[in-house]
Amino acid sequence: MMSFDVERFADLLKSAKGNRSINKYAQDIDISAAHISRLIRGLIGTPPSPETINKFAQGAHNGVSYNELMMAAGHIGKANVNEDGNADRETGSRLEKEFLHILLSELYQQDYEWSFEKSRGARFTPDFTIKLNNADYTVWHIELKSSTVIKDPYLYRLYGTIATLEMSPSVKFTIAVESLEAYNYIKDFPPVSLRANLFVMLVDFQKKAIVNEERLCRY
Repeated sequence: MMSFDVERFADLLKSAKGNRSINKYAQDIDISAAHISRLIRGLIGTPPSPETINKFAQGAHNGVSYNELMMAAGHIGKANVNEDGNADRETGSRLEKEFLHILLSELYQQDYEWSFEKSRGARFTPDFTIKLNNADYTVWHIELKSSTVIKDPYLYRLYGTIATLEMSPSVKFTIAVESLEAYNYIKDFPPVSLRANLFVMLVDFQKKAIVNEERLCRY
């Protein structure tokens, strides 16, 4: 992951607090006032979790955004954010924000190093691109799809779009879905001739967990 910019995060959190006292801000977002105070004074060397940052952002004043706080914390890089401050392909949406929390929790449990990157040189940009070190793959693309769009014609168009990316034996691509019905549908209709390490992932947003991931085809 990227490094935690303690000073930048402190400035953002102070701005998010606005004219309120620390105690009032803490009360509004249900976070310890002592914890907020230590972050503002730059006394904590490890970044808050995405869940905590979400609370900071929900109660923020002065237009401080979730993405700004996530960047300062080192959870995502500037390459994942457009010039207008919105994450690529509406990453700030509820579904993608919740998935990012789940994904980060999974990554923090791994032994290998990782960092978020932006896909370049392609007409299609996945929702998340992660660079991996000392893992089975060096690049992991993830496309998060609502269950309502996983239908027959769309699925095959998605496979065709994935084919436009630069693939290799060290690149992994995962289609992440939120319903068992969509997960099984994709499993039942894998691509016929796509040369890629393609997987489908089932995510349980209520339990905040990755339930399963299965390979659809190999490079």
